Amino acid sequence: YSAVLGAVESGAASCGSLSSLYKFENSFDGDQSTYWLSPVGYASRNVTIELDLGRLKYVTGMDIKWVYHAAMVRVEFSQDENTSVASVEGTVTRNGWKNYGLDEAVYVRYATVWLNASAGGGHALYRAISEFRFRFDLQVELVYTASAQVNYTVVVPIGTSPAAHAAHI
Repeated sequence: YSAVLGAVESGAASCGSLSSLYKFENSFDGDQSTYWLSPVGYASRNVTIELDLGRLKYVTGMDIKWVYHAAMVRVEFSQDENTSVASVEGTVTRNGWKNYGLDEAVYVRYATVWLNASAGGGHALYRAISEFRFRFDLQVELVYTASAQVNYTVVVPIGTSPAAHAAHI
């Protein structure tokens, strides 16, 4: 079972942002009315985006809500920012959600997103993404531990030693 969750802890775009109003953090703030906007001219250039989930998680894919698009996108997933353990690529949807799913869950912390040069269109000057969301495989682990502590109170007749009765407990 996969659940759609946000979960991006931090990230950065190789090209930066147009201004503080369109900062990169808008692309994972959970608010679909805000978005990251690249500086002018970056629609015709390749852009690399690095995302950090904060810890290792079982990921089954990523959803991207596009505002302005690239022609193609490639997402690589890794545990250590260096060695890719899985990747997915595809086309984009302008002004909407697009899912980039994996065939099976991978245990990763980082995602690198490559946006290639835009094919043009009405907004050929910018890159803009409203939200990144990761899809997680819900791994449930049940751990059962039992512990018991028994306290005994020994009642012995007056004048006798509790040690003399210990063998009967």
